[in-house]
Amino acid sequence: MVLECPQMNCASPCFSPNVSHCHARDLPCCPLSVLRSRPKYCGVFEGIGDDSTSPFGYRKGEGIDAGSGELDWICNRDRPRTDGIFERLGPIDGKISGASAKVELLKSKLPNNVLSKIWKLSDVDTDGFLDIEEFALAMHLINVKLDGNELPTVLPDHLVPPSKRTTSYDNGE
Repeated sequence: MVLECPQMNCASPCFSPNVSHCHARDLPCCPLSVLRSRPKYCGVFEGIGDDSTSPFGYRKGEGIDAGSGELDWICNRDRPRTDGIFERLGPIDGKISGASAKVELLKSKLPNNVLSKIWKLSDVDTDGFLDIEEFALAMHLINVKLDGNELPTVLPDHLVPPSKRTTSYDNGE
């Protein structure tokens, strides 16, 4: 018996004699060649993987993308906590050394190679020290990674600390 495949929303007939049983177990019932030629997501989820213009795209506003398009810098949300930690680390002239920061960053239990990447992304002015905003950024990136998200290779514009921005990101210039 050949049935149309109502669950998969594909043009190919379903070769399973029991369509509902086939989909209830999440087993694809369509020929492999049809599955490979279809978009990554179909039906309700069609187009979510490639939506770069809508704020409702797949994983928009999550992970490293969190705070993108917002007026307030996302790292400000956790500043009461991170500013307190920064002050306890004893900044000199408004900055903490790599050695001071390392003690705190290691508490995340992330591997050294990940913490090294976080340091490089956070030390925006590349002076070998972290100021209070750069430290807040480092702590934000740690949380992004601990939440299971990937870190970028280059810091996105919306994560650059406000005092380090060369153009007005908030105004879209």
